Amino acid sequence: AAISLLLVSATASASPDSKPHHRGDGKFAEKIFEKLDTDKDGSLSREEVASAREARMQGIDKDKDGFISADELTAHRAERYAERQERHHERFAKHFDKDGDGRVSVEEMKAYQSGRFARADSNNDGKVSREEWQAARKHHHRMKHGDTHYPDKD
Repeated sequence: AAISLLLVSATASASPDSKPHHRGDGKFAEKIFEKLDTDKDGSLSREEVASAREARMQGIDKDKDGFISADELTAHRAERYAERQERHHERFAKHFDKDGDGRVSVEEMKAYQSGRFARADSNNDGKVSREEWQAARKHHHRMKHGDTHYPDKD
């Protein structure tokens, strides 16, 4: 059952028409559920789960022989990785490319790092203590895993 749900969750997230979701924000699972609940009755039937699993497998089985080969799985994973990387690069450029020229300059990156240091230096003494460092890392981890956008401030 766990494997089926894993395949099903990947089905929903792998659909070409799906938009990127932030897994840590709690909305990811809800969007998958909504997509799988095709009759919109608020629950998932065995048929809905099986249908999603079959659609997933058909999407990976490029030669349509009814089997997923190692090559097909590798190609599928590479496609998914490339899609995620593209979304990451778009978010990166949107956040850091302040002048909108399509490139991130050293100056733009320095400005970000300076701001990040200032946010970590919570008592404004020009230094980051061990406690401030740990708090900043905890905040960064929460932002990275809970909300994957690049915030300007807390």
